[in-house]
Amino acid sequence: MNRQAYFFTIILSLVFSFNSIGQSLEQLVEAKIDSLETLILEANKQQIDTQKEEMIVFTAKLFLDFAKVDEQSISENKNYYAEHPLYKEEAQKLAEDLPDFERQKTLELLDETVAHIHQVLSKDIIRKETTEINFSNIQLNNNHLTQNGKTVFLMDYVWKPEDVSDDTKKYCGAYGSEYISPSFINEDFTYKKWTYDKVANNNNQNIGAVFIDNNNIPAWAYEKYDNFDVGGRKYGTYDIDHPGAREIYAKLFEHFIPLVSDKEHSKLGYMLFNEPSFFTREGTWNTGEVSEYTKSKFRTWLKEKHQSIDHLNTLWSTNYNSFEDVDVQIPMSTNKQGLSVWYDWMAFNQYRITEWFTWVKNEIRKYDDDAKVHIKLMPWLWVRNARDHGMDYESLIRLTDIIGVDASAKNDQMWGENNWDNRYGMEWLPTTMIFDFYKSVQPNQFIYDSENHFLTSVSFMLKEVDPEYVNAIYWLGHLHGLSASKSWVWSRLSNGKIDPKRPLGPEYIVDVTHQPKMLAQVQSTMMDLNTFSEDIFKIQSKEKPIRIFYSETSAINRDGYMEEDIHEMYQQLYFEGIPIGFATENIIKSKKDNWDVIVVYNTESVKESEIDALQEYINGGGKVILNSNSLKYNEYGAPHTKVLNGAIYSNSLSDISKLAISKVIDTPKIDIVETNESTGKGCFWRSISTTEGKQILSVINLGNTDADISINLKNPDHATFCLDLMTGKAIDNHLVLSPYQVYFLEVRDEEKVTPSVGFISPQNGDNLLLNTTMEVETTTSISTGKVNSVRLFIDQHYVGEKTAPPYSWEVDYLKDQPAKSYKLTLIATSDKGVESESSIQVETNCENLSNEVIVDGNSLKAVQEGATYQWFHCDIPEVILGDNSPIFTPIEEGTYAVIISNETCTTISKGIDMNITSINDETGSVMPRFYPNPTNDKTTVDLGKQYDQINLKVMNMIGVVLMDQQYKTKRKIELDLNTFNTGIYFIQISTNDFMSVLKVVKE
Repeated sequence: MNRQAYFFTIILSLVFSFNSIGQSLEQLVEAKIDSLETLILEANKQQIDTQKEEMIVFTAKLFLDFAKVDEQSISENKNYYAEHPLYKEEAQKLAEDLPDFERQKTLELLDETVAHIHQVLSKDIIRKETTEINFSNIQLNNNHLTQNGKTVFLMDYVWKPEDVSDDTKKYCGAYGSEYISPSFINEDFTYKKWTYDKVANNNNQNIGAVFIDNNNIPAWAYEKYDNFDVGGRKYGTYDIDHPGAREIYAKLFEHFIPLVSDKEHSKLGYMLFNEPSFFTREGTWNTGEVSEYTKSKFRTWLKEKHQSIDHLNTLWSTNYNSFEDVDVQIPMSTNKQGLSVWYDWMAFNQYRITEWFTWVKNEIRKYDDDAKVHIKLMPWLWVRNARDHGMDYESLIRLTDIIGVDASAKNDQMWGENNWDNRYGMEWLPTTMIFDFYKSVQPNQFIYDSENHFLTSVSFMLKEVDPEYVNAIYWLGHLHGLSASKSWVWSRLSNGKIDPKRPLGPEYIVDVTHQPKMLAQVQSTMMDLNTFSEDIFKIQSKEKPIRIFYSETSAINRDGYMEEDIHEMYQQLYFEGIPIGFATENIIKSKKDNWDVIVVYNTESVKESEIDALQEYINGGGKVILNSNSLKYNEYGAPHTKVLNGAIYSNSLSDISKLAISKVIDTPKIDIVETNESTGKGCFWRSISTTEGKQILSVINLGNTDADISINLKNPDHATFCLDLMTGKAIDNHLVLSPYQVYFLEVRDEEKVTPSVGFISPQNGDNLLLNTTMEVETTTSISTGKVNSVRLFIDQHYVGEKTAPPYSWEVDYLKDQPAKSYKLTLIATSDKGVESESSIQVETNCENLSNEVIVDGNSLKAVQEGATYQWFHCDIPEVILGDNSPIFTPIEEGTYAVIISNETCTTISKGIDMNITSINDETGSVMPRFYPNPTNDKTTVDLGKQYDQINLKVMNMIGVVLMDQQYKTKRKIELDLNTFNTGIYFIQISTNDFMSVLKVVKE
């Protein structure tokens, strides 16, 4: 863009800003909504899918309503901010600012959307139509959800009220649901009629899940059953080993499961428990004692396991006379970890929890033969070190029919240290690793995250979350198997207020209903995922040829096994483009045909049966890579006498990783080389092959720095060709990804053939008269393939597209535009999506309207008479209010221009640099100035008065002297810069009174 065009662009923005003075943010948002709705109508006329833009309009209108509510809720909102650890000190101000914060962010969202739809309208972006989700028309397959035969991904929000608007349900999710609770049962085991009627009359036809409550136990139960609360924990306030527990839940299921068994809102399964954990070591969260029922069950378990009390005493170093004498202190001291008593208790704790859930599932199946069950399992219980919580994740996932989860991620945290931000831009590993483990156990089930914490969690509650992070984490989660989710949390009621019945908590004031850009990004990303759902599903379903061996034995016995060793091995393998899975004894026994290698790393403690499973895998032709610190001890710390025959030994983490990759038979058809400034690779990528031989590739930069990547097909016959599926355009195979950036590409083995395009008329530098039709003729060519289209742009204005020759236009656009320099651009697109462009500059002039401005001392004068004038400061930029005469005297140095108009035309002058003549207070000398500045050839140096001796030097940007002249008895010096190249120069002037350096621009 040349200088004049640049200044005119500034002026347009200044005029818009000036016209906006006095408008409220609300009015600006409303005006921008009108603009976007007009563009949507224009797009619809062209048969362009505008679901995204319609969703943005909905979001903007929703937040205008929310902002009005928040203006009336300052005192309430202050209380929520006061609970927030980061924002409590400025709670009052944040509550007062919240309405305009929401409006401002909505305005930014609309601006971004308007810019995007302009790209769509101008065919800079060619996007596919997305699938509109109908929650009443969803079918369950084993490992995915479909709508009319097409894979779909579902998303909604926890606590979003049922009475929200239809548009809110359309764009933000519309699961059906049901809730059943022991509180529905009377002491005589009849049901409360109102609860029965409520469940029976729930005829919601949308797919959903049944929430089985374990927290609201009726008061009568604690009186009826002695010590019923002993052994209870958070979200499960009763003893699961107490016989009364089965009595209550058996009656609950008998009464209520038949009411929901054949309804759509039970098709996503019965959630058996919300975030279960039964910690039993001392000094940790959610720990506590256990009941005598539990201890009695433990003694029975020990007897069945060890057979003789002498065997137990030997292992435990105790001297019990019988199993009935065995007693353990719960919570258990952490200094017992690694001892036999620790292992037995923790293994039993897992056994009893799994047994309880097995009974619950079977009891439900009595009344619903087709019942699918899941448990909302918190990933950190498996991903971190602790194993005293009783949750045997492998057994529980085998038990359930849908993989239930409560996953979380974050790109910042409010307190404490972390182990991720020195390398990564987000904490991604807990989500991806648990998903990979789940899908290793149950590859033919889909993941339903019924309380997703990608947006907010206990340590991640920010009032402005980066939308790019939101996009990246939702892409990442779905690539790893996520099929359906409910995000935490939707805090507002349908009237816009935060639900006062909820406990006063900080997360409610920073949730998705207080961040318009976050809400819009979630829904936009879900639309993209559903657009490419079949490819995403194929990536989810791809076999995991590298398996990391996981031993529950080592996890129980050694603190650090997960976070120090399994995490490190997982990260070492994660960024190589090969799906990573897990292997356990039972996974090996159940399915091993399509793996290439198992990696065993720092897994010291294993049962003998685990070694046997690995040996069986090797005997069947499998490869096992093992380090010397693995398979050393049994579950009770005794050295193993059995060794693994045929294993490949290696100790270095990087060497093990390289060995594992070398054993993969079906490696990706793509190589990606990454360089960044972080401490390791950060770009996650996965690819699949299509039946046509193409590669579908997804890349996400999880690192905390930009990443340079090179994408290359292995052994191509021709070349590596990349098509951006999000834009429909060919791109280079060398890319730079900023943190959180996502690419979804089609990679093909073919040459990138670029079309050529050029102007026949007009020609570069042509002068055109405004108020006339401009004839544009072009020429195109391509060596292979064909030219699909040619588009014409004038500056940023899209004129139109031609899809067949002749590629010519009759353009009336300039008739209503001001006289200035315009950039005309042609973009030719091939049938492969490859583009090239050609640009020229043309000058337009107003008939009988001059844009010439002359410098007269410290003043600027428009030569044109009898017009209207508006002067402006180009550097700030700022319209100078009140300066509407043909003569303007600036009061400070800078670049100035003027808009000149008459009844038929508008033109703009060139920007002129003014160095204001002034008197040096100390010397009394007059400071010099230049005009015109910028200049095409000659410029005048006005010294302000006559000097006898003058030295003038012209220097370039790096200080090289290009001219050095002496002058005598001069006030004005004319410099001829005709031979100088375009650029910036410095003029140094020295007299007996002063020395000054000024800048001049040569155009």
